[in-house]
Amino acid sequence: MSNKQTAPTDDEWQFTDLNQMVKRMGTGLENIKHWFTIQLKKNWLAILLVALLITGWQIYRIRTYVPFYESRASFVYQELHKKTYGEMIDQLNQLVQERSYTTVAKSLNIPEKQAQQILSIEALNLYGSKLSEDITTDKSPFYIRVKVSDKSAFDSLSSKVSLYLNSNPYYVAMLKRKQASLKTEIDQLNHELQLLDSIKYQYIRSNGAIRAAGTEPFNPVLLFDKSIDISKAIAEKQTALDRTQSVELLNDFMVAQNPVYPAKKMILLKSVLLFAVITLAIMFLSSILKKNETIAEE
Repeated sequence: MSNKQTAPTDDEWQFTDLNQMVKRMGTGLENIKHWFTIQLKKNWLAILLVALLITGWQIYRIRTYVPFYESRASFVYQELHKKTYGEMIDQLNQLVQERSYTTVAKSLNIPEKQAQQILSIEALNLYGSKLSEDITTDKSPFYIRVKVSDKSAFDSLSSKVSLYLNSNPYYVAMLKRKQASLKTEIDQLNHELQLLDSIKYQYIRSNGAIRAAGTEPFNPVLLFDKSIDISKAIAEKQTALDRTQSVELLNDFMVAQNPVYPAKKMILLKSVLLFAVITLAIMFLSSILKKNETIAEE
């Protein structure tokens, strides 16, 4: 009676491979655990120092943290490019960061105490990007986002920001030229309207009897229609003349009742991640240095 060996089936091969893979993973985890244990024993002082430094740094950050109020207002504009207004706000924010509060107060025409309460001021487009980097040509509204240490700093701030943006030297010069041109056009239209009024007055007094010999009767409707058109044109140009601001407020700042405080959970998570990264870096550097020393000794 012969002993006949059967070849392993595919399922048996898969089970054997899986069993070997599990054993290798177990061995690998044991090696990693052993490596971590050795490195912790060798570098415990450096790791403890890192933990103390990170803890002390976060405690300092929390204790020196300044609660702030944040809000944003939206503006629309007619003249110039939005990038210009973004650059003006960037310059103002630079002064705030440099604590040049006297210049900030003068630029916004606000008390210096109010200027000192401003922590930052930014101009953003509709997508939340910096307005000074937006080169698109559409005249979409933009936002001014402000952080302050005291919510009273938002009092009349939107109107002051609007006046600051409208004080652009080029716009002021352009506005003067535009107003001079509009005044000339309005004067000319008023002169035409006076002539038409004079003709209408003569026509009404004559009861429509006056007309040149051999001509058809005059149609007064055209005369009155022309007067109406000129009056509308004068009104439109007068409206344009009265519009002295390119930037106008769309939605004012709305301030929350309570300031923004640091998220302690997020600070803790960041601290743990930072500690883990630095600890691993110390372990790897220590291991590499030890290996190089061993090679050098051989």
